[in-house]
Amino acid sequence: MSTNDLVSVIMPAFNPDMVLMKKAINSVFFQTYPDIELIIGDDGSNVAIANYINELISDLNNPNNVKVKVVRNNHNLGISSARNKAIAYSLGKWLVWLDSDDTLQYDCVKNLMKESELYNLVIGECNVYENDSVSRRKPKPYFEDAKKMLGTEKDPFLLNIISIQPQLILKSDLIEIGGFDENFYYAELTELFLRYIFLKGIRKINFIEDAVYNYNRTRDNVLTANRKELFRYRLKALTNYKNNFKISQAELVYLKRDPITGFQKYGLVE
Repeated sequence: MSTNDLVSVIMPAFNPDMVLMKKAINSVFFQTYPDIELIIGDDGSNVAIANYINELISDLNNPNNVKVKVVRNNHNLGISSARNKAIAYSLGKWLVWLDSDDTLQYDCVKNLMKESELYNLVIGECNVYENDSVSRRKPKPYFEDAKKMLGTEKDPFLLNIISIQPQLILKSDLIEIGGFDENFYYAELTELFLRYIFLKGIRKINFIEDAVYNYNRTRDNVLTANRKELFRYRLKALTNYKNNFKISQAELVYLKRDPITGFQKYGLVE
């Protein structure tokens, strides 16, 4: 790990809950990895986030002097556009995604960066908070299976929607594959991950257990609350992946949520 490599935390936001956003920003300020900047992509919020960001963070401790920059879409263009806009203004060699109502555990970036000398895309584990409960998403076993079954009808990345947060990605790789697809208003991280695998392979990807993202699914108006649209875009991303690898002519359909892992399962139907 190079402690001189700047990491840009990319935070898209549209009319955010400012209490939760403050917690998200605080989780960036208290990362144990010292070289971080925070780029907030305001996706045309009703009131520009830049108007009140200084007040929002004025009473937060910022021990690493994390610089905060806000860039804005004049209109609401979607989360992929907001991410791309923020990335365009970032200075880091590495990128980490964080939504404005979620948090990173204090050592998340440090633990992701431990893998940065060998890998260009590093993914940790995710705590999901919902209905007064918390569950842990552990995607690593699917990655181990994918090493043997990638691009086949048993490819676990084809048949499951797995957790891919937290995520550290080499910025130059992201630019090389074209950034986020701005036609994806939901499931944009899934689409990017599957496209990365198709274009770059899995040799430079690693899944680790000690970098943790805290995902807040407790609010009714979070983006993923629109389950119907989310499922539609996820299915679209998986179908694109199937077609890119020319895996099968069969239709891909949603089956169920796995009660043990929490991941959504899909299947091929003739």
